[in-house]
Amino acid sequence: MAAVGSVPAGAQYGGRATGKPTTGRLSARLDALSRTAEGRAPRAGVPGSDLPSGRSGGVRRLDDGRVVVDVDVYADRMHGAPEALGAIGDVLAVSDTSLHTVTMAVEAGELDRLAQRDAVRYVNEVVTPVQRGCSPGISEGDGQLKAGPARSTYGVDGTGVRVGILSDSFDRSPAGAATSPTADMAAGDLPGAANPCGRLAPVSVLADDAVETTDRPNQDEGRAMAQIVHDLAPGASLSFASANVSETAFANNITSLVNAGAKVIVDDVGYFSEPFYQDGPVAVAINNARAAGVSYVTAAGNANIVVGGADVGSYEATSYRPTPCPPLVTGYLDCHSFTPAGPGDSTSRMVIPAGRTVTLDLQWAQPRGGVTTDLDVCILNAATGVLLRCAVDDNPGPGGSQRPFELASYKNTTGSSQAVDVVVARYSGPGARFKWVHGGDAPSSVEYSVSSGGDVYGPTVFGHSGAEGAISIGAVPYSNAGVAEPYSSRGPVTYLFNPVPSTAALGSPLVLAKPDVAASDCGQTSFFPPLSASPHRFCGTSAAAPHAAGVVALLLNASTTLTPAQVAATLRNTAAPVPGAPASAVGTGLIDAAAAVASLGVPVSDVSASIADASVLEGGPGLTASLSFTVTLSAPSAATVTLGYATADGTATAPGDYSSTSGTLAIAPGQRSATIVVPVVGDASVEGNETLTVHLGSPAAVPLADGVATGTIVDDEQRNGYWLVASDGGIFAFGDARFLGSTGAIRLAQPIVGMAPTPSGNGYWLVASDGGIFAFGDARFLGSTGAVRLAQPIVGMVPTPSGKGYWLVAADGGIFAFGDARFLGSTGALKLNRPIVAMAATPSGNGYWLVASDGGIFAFGDAAFLGSTGAIRLAQPIVGMAATPSGRGYWLVASDGGIFAFGDARFLGSTGAIKLNLPIVAMAPTRSGNGYWLTASDGGIFAFGGAAFFGSTGAIKLARPVVGVGVARP
Repeated sequence: MAAVGSVPAGAQYGGRATGKPTTGRLSARLDALSRTAEGRAPRAGVPGSDLPSGRSGGVRRLDDGRVVVDVDVYADRMHGAPEALGAIGDVLAVSDTSLHTVTMAVEAGELDRLAQRDAVRYVNEVVTPVQRGCSPGISEGDGQLKAGPARSTYGVDGTGVRVGILSDSFDRSPAGAATSPTADMAAGDLPGAANPCGRLAPVSVLADDAVETTDRPNQDEGRAMAQIVHDLAPGASLSFASANVSETAFANNITSLVNAGAKVIVDDVGYFSEPFYQDGPVAVAINNARAAGVSYVTAAGNANIVVGGADVGSYEATSYRPTPCPPLVTGYLDCHSFTPAGPGDSTSRMVIPAGRTVTLDLQWAQPRGGVTTDLDVCILNAATGVLLRCAVDDNPGPGGSQRPFELASYKNTTGSSQAVDVVVARYSGPGARFKWVHGGDAPSSVEYSVSSGGDVYGPTVFGHSGAEGAISIGAVPYSNAGVAEPYSSRGPVTYLFNPVPSTAALGSPLVLAKPDVAASDCGQTSFFPPLSASPHRFCGTSAAAPHAAGVVALLLNASTTLTPAQVAATLRNTAAPVPGAPASAVGTGLIDAAAAVASLGVPVSDVSASIADASVLEGGPGLTASLSFTVTLSAPSAATVTLGYATADGTATAPGDYSSTSGTLAIAPGQRSATIVVPVVGDASVEGNETLTVHLGSPAAVPLADGVATGTIVDDEQRNGYWLVASDGGIFAFGDARFLGSTGAIRLAQPIVGMAPTPSGNGYWLVASDGGIFAFGDARFLGSTGAVRLAQPIVGMVPTPSGKGYWLVAADGGIFAFGDARFLGSTGALKLNRPIVAMAATPSGNGYWLVASDGGIFAFGDAAFLGSTGAIRLAQPIVGMAATPSGRGYWLVASDGGIFAFGDARFLGSTGAIKLNLPIVAMAPTRSGNGYWLTASDGGIFAFGGAAFFGSTGAIKLARPVVGVGVARP
């Protein structure tokens, strides 16, 4: 974790050639500070003691010069340890007992004495955290995120919701800030006694940062965040607690906000030491908060760096590749090669502009408490090879930090751009997957930037900002909803281990798409950041996160029953696309408050319910159909609506005709309808249609506009019939099928290849091989390909369920859609093994299947692939197919009448074992799916299952062969 001071010109860094020096349970940097304070000689080979102060990444110090440290205590000595350690310094925070960490402020000269206490296992310095705001009224994000329309349209303002805010401070900024909390209240920017809008409850400050520091003075960024939340959700109550001091204090204050009643918590702080590959203490506290029903919103970070059009804010090697180290980096087993293949390259070069600082947060894929590898990250002068900085903590073993973490930082003070080389060196242990994230200024150029061979550049979301339990927020400028801020951190995040303090590995890597969504930044605040002149614009994901938290408060005002998971899903599902940004920067898009609240519905008191009648074909013996009754609300509700229901006999009686059904129906928030399913018992009796009723009743959470529905069981054993069509368009009608016209007396340009009845059974279409359409009865002409030059001939047609459209299919699988038929895909651009011979549509009309002569199936839209004969050697080719009424199955028929049934299609018989006079050319199912007819080219009919024989042309000498069959449905 430690980084070292500058090296005098011409000096060489000795590294660890003589072995690893002991630090007496202190980190390398604390050991150096202790030695300096006590006048002892510095540890051999370590030419410095600190990182630059005054910025994130430095050793955290108080104004009185004391150092802030995390003391890891032996588990069996945790009891009483805080009190005992208090004799050496001030105890600032204590972790829960499972983590055994005490955060303290200690004089540098007392560090060694602290490390010698029996209870102390190891002492780490606390590195100054990074605020997620990059720089800096009423926030313009209120308009961009459509929070105003959400408030006015749905009457929500966050009332009844407490939002907890975690940042540096609330009222600790140095004198001279543009405003104070009191002035903000009077201006309406914050709630409080002087608020002119009547928002009189002030921000409840649970723990402001009383630990004033020299490395990063408090700026009251938490107050600026509170202004943003108040802008979007002025009715919400606000609480604040500092996230400063340490990870432990941060985690404790999350719990404090939960205990104070917060239902939303938002933060904009991150610690470099937070684990990359597992949930650390802060993320664990977030998960606990989420389990308690609290939605947690966090800034994704501002670590993205773009150089030459590439995102280079991070580098990850999924495997360590050993290669010899540079000449002046000695004492190591080897160094990592930055080239996935070919000659090894132990350095990654970058150019640092004058006055800028490069900070590298290096971590490797081992859990806290289970570290067995010691990696260091070093920064060299590229021109001379001299070491400028090197982070050399002792990481593994019982005397090590047991954190897979090193932090190195170097400021270019040369007055001009400087090229440096970064080295990752292995001191001990096995090679391990590792990653660094830039935590400082952007280099002007980098040697490597392209992800390949297991090397990944770009993802910079880390720590609790990538936690599964958190809603991670990217930044979009308030003035342009079409792009992401270039600095907004990119995802995804990969976890390999269970949360601390566990050291167990996950069964498989958990890759999370972060950030979840994006929100506005760079809107105005009254004071932040402290600029010399207004307007004060608050930029970065630090500003985006409280915008998102304000929207969450509106959601929870609209529906108090929303769970954190539902809140996150609502934000993601209703977000607006950001055309100029990848998902790795903005998740599913820019938050849309109006759409999010609208998706939840209206108060239950404003909703009524009704139930619609239903009908179903009865089906044959052994078949069970279902009556589906749709219960519909007058509007989506903001809370779950529950309704009791029960069936009652009519002419249909239970259990002979249907299964008696009762229960309670629940319609979820934001949903409009749900379904009650009543099973129907099929039989072979001719008994006419039968009815039953379904009654909505107790409990009934809403008024009933229509509380009774009639279910009709349609007797499909009544007589029906079918048509046969010949290639000249001659029609032969049998049973109840009526002759409605034909093309038998017309000279056709091309032969008829198929027919399709209308849903009413009072009409039919004929289709020719050139796609010419002939409509009879109530069938309407909706278009054709008769005047189009086709690549392959038409082989079939299928109508839509409404009868107001139809599809034509060619032998190459080309699809032509007319009327309300939708084009859903085709095989027209594919090279097929065999030609397409037929198609069938789903009952919804939103999908269809194509079948080739080898039985290969191609499914489009909501049609599901349920099986094929594509891999079977067939005796005869497939010539037709038919779908079951449910759309969850289909039959294929071969020219010998062999039947192949898939999904819920049942095999009911075939002519596969019969010697036919002429081949089978088509098939059609009964309405219930309990039977089917096959027709041969001479018009011979073969009926199976519940299909009845009504006649055929098998004994008639036909002028032209039969090519299709259509079922009449009276």
